[in-house]
Amino acid sequence: MGYLNEIEDMKSASAKLSNAIRAASALWKDKQFEDLSASVSGVGRMLRTVLEAGERSRRSIEEFDRIANERY
Repeated sequence: MGYLNEIEDMKSASAKLSNAIRAASALWKDKQFEDLSASVSGVGRMLRTVLEAGERSRRSIEEFDRIANERY
């Protein structure tokens, strides 16, 4: 299941970006940085929403397959 590795890579990249922005916030205190930080936070929230929806879809598909394969 290669897609699981891709999901973990996305999570990791998002966390690294957020951490880098947070670390840089100590150095930069201007409006442009504030805007960048807000944009990155927004992307992080959207990514989290996409990952959660994907996980719900995966579970639904697994449940559908389980039910479809039941013997009556």
